Amino acid sequence: MKKFAESCNGYYNNRAIEGWVIRCRQDNGEVFFFKYKYDEPYLLYREWREAMGSYLNNKPMKYRYPQTHDYMKFIRELYQTDKYLFDNLSKKKGIIKIRKMFLEQYKDGKYVPRLIGSATKENAKYKLIVPIGLSGFGKTTIANMLKLLYSNVAHVENSNFRKKVDVKFIQDVINAFSSSTSIIIADSYNHIRKNREKLINSVNCLYPNTLWTVAIHWNIKSVPKKEVLEFIRERVETRGENHKVITPERSPDYPFLMKTFLNDSEDIDRTSHEDHFINDVVEVELKEDSVSVVKKLIKALNLEPKTDEEIENAYKKAIDIKITLEQKPEPKKPLFYGLRIKYMNCSEVAMEYLRTYSSQHSEYVDDYEQVKLLIEKSDFMQREHVELNNPKNSTKKTIEYYDNLIGSDNSVQNFNNPELEANIHVSSIVWTSKALFMPVDKIESDKIRERIVGKEEENGDNEPNYYIMLARKGEEKAIRCPSIIKNIKNFYDKHPDLKPTPPPEEDSVTLVDETYTIDETNKDKEKEILHPETLIQLLPTSIKNTSFIKPIKIVNGQDWKQLLFEPIKIKG
Repeated sequence: MKKFAESCNGYYNNRAIEGWVIRCRQDNGEVFFFKYKYDEPYLLYREWREAMGSYLNNKPMKYRYPQTHDYMKFIRELYQTDKYLFDNLSKKKGIIKIRKMFLEQYKDGKYVPRLIGSATKENAKYKLIVPIGLSGFGKTTIANMLKLLYSNVAHVENSNFRKKVDVKFIQDVINAFSSSTSIIIADSYNHIRKNREKLINSVNCLYPNTLWTVAIHWNIKSVPKKEVLEFIRERVETRGENHKVITPERSPDYPFLMKTFLNDSEDIDRTSHEDHFINDVVEVELKEDSVSVVKKLIKALNLEPKTDEEIENAYKKAIDIKITLEQKPEPKKPLFYGLRIKYMNCSEVAMEYLRTYSSQHSEYVDDYEQVKLLIEKSDFMQREHVELNNPKNSTKKTIEYYDNLIGSDNSVQNFNNPELEANIHVSSIVWTSKALFMPVDKIESDKIRERIVGKEEENGDNEPNYYIMLARKGEEKAIRCPSIIKNIKNFYDKHPDLKPTPPPEEDSVTLVDETYTIDETNKDKEKEILHPETLIQLLPTSIKNTSFIKPIKIVNGQDWKQLLFEPIKIKG
């Protein structure tokens, strides 16, 4: 029996076998069985099974048997052309069928691969769309439009943008390809070369000759970062909570995240080893509409053309799609409570004041250029606001007061509540080498709780130093502004003749908001402008009415400068 088993060497009647089950009888007459297994093909077949699983799960593996290399060439070819054969492998079904198919082609110890030409956009069986852009660029809208226009499109979203390489996201993209889905939109930022290399290369390893990869590349390198970030902020606030990850409520720190991602962004370079698997690039301008982008994609993917009407209808339906969260997110406590400036861009106004003053006093032209550069390179990413309450230095009663007043879960939605609107008096801008802000003279509101400021209480100075942060550089913290304001007050106590006398009546103070935003061109939309239904506030790129721009003088302090102007009121 042993000689017979050894002579078979894994085969019997020209059929590959794993081994024999041998029935024996002991001396006492009891029957027992044992198995005689061959290294080949038994262990060989097991390696084939494991190698196929590693390949499908995108995991590297070293092979013991030379035949496995031929087997995996066969598997890669078969996966590209007949992927449905692999659908039930997770249930351990179809393994033997695929192995038999290989052995039928494995003659005389050799496997001759089938000739499969390189993929083109005309013949590619599978197509991968890789958007390269940040939140608010319209990636999801574009994906939804394509899904509405074509039945073989799937949309895979990355729900964890903070990880450098999300292995689960890559596997989800791979798994999404099927007999009925041949086009995948891999919806992530994909802004770092090594990350998109990992994604594209992982998919390409499975479909090396049948995959066509198209990248959507938003042109942001030629646009000032501040403009890009402002665009993102408007888009994020417009869509509100209709996003799975980045929203004003659930991700209040998103401006800082977006700036980090923007700084890390790397352009496409198809000559680099990271981007060389990208077959085509659809170039898109920052504010280009989704309809235009989809038209470009249809051409780049060689899809069946659609009429303008069909594409427009798909767009209308796509923007109406509401997301559904698998679980309700836990409400986040506000970082602080404050007055956000409405209808006016204070940094723009500050620049206009300085420009006007420096045009009449040439010795301050350098200050104008310094402040202009500070604004352009600023690290301050929040909307302009007056901070009223910070949990770190506020009493429990103060925190509870604002929680009840605004509603901790609806602070963003309450932004347009007219009952919570206030008038903010300002009459100067202050700048140092690292910061630019507007000190607040007074706030007209009966909703603001009196604030006691830490150590100043011990010195008998309980007057809070409110301010509007406009720009800052590097590690400079906004918390330094109150101490600068205090130094300015002390300076004027010693030099009272340097500060202009305020107007005798507060009624004469100009309320900028109406004169700034409402004129004969938009008078009919006055109600919408004063309390718009959306979260996009009116932030004009140019000053419509400059009658309130009346700079008076600049005062030089020890490490600060202050430009004083006729007092104005703005809304928050």
